[in-house]
Amino acid sequence: MRPRTEIPAAQVGAIHRAMLAASGKSAFQRLQCLWLRASQDLSTEAIAQTVGLSVSHVRRVWSEYLRGGLAAGQGRPKGGRRHQNLTLAQERAVLVGWQEQARRGRLVTARSIKVTMRNAWGGRCLIRRCVACWPGTSGGG
Repeated sequence: MRPRTEIPAAQVGAIHRAMLAASGKSAFQRLQCLWLRASQDLSTEAIAQTVGLSVSHVRRVWSEYLRGGLAAGQGRPKGGRRHQNLTLAQERAVLVGWQEQARRGRLVTARSIKVTMRNAWGGRCLIRRCVACWPGTSGGG
């Protein structure tokens, strides 16, 4: 069995400051695992029970910290969709035409919005799964 790795006191302070400045729950929990191990000298099982993570996850956090330092201990960015919203100026530019149509008494429907956006995107709709607008896709899903 490998001997436990000790963390210098300065690094314990850096972990504590990073934990207090963590932006999300996941980063906070990962840093909390490191801080409990470094400052309280708790076992992996006790840390897992305290933080609410699995024992294997706590071991993985510790391993990543030992290999990559504090930056690795905070976790990797998650994949998935990024919410790319319009700025206020872009939103106003898009809404001007529809507001004008509504003032004239024309009914603005989801279909008319889709057609307008399709024209803005060069004849393709925004849904990349759409078989009609994106040839070579399977559709569905």
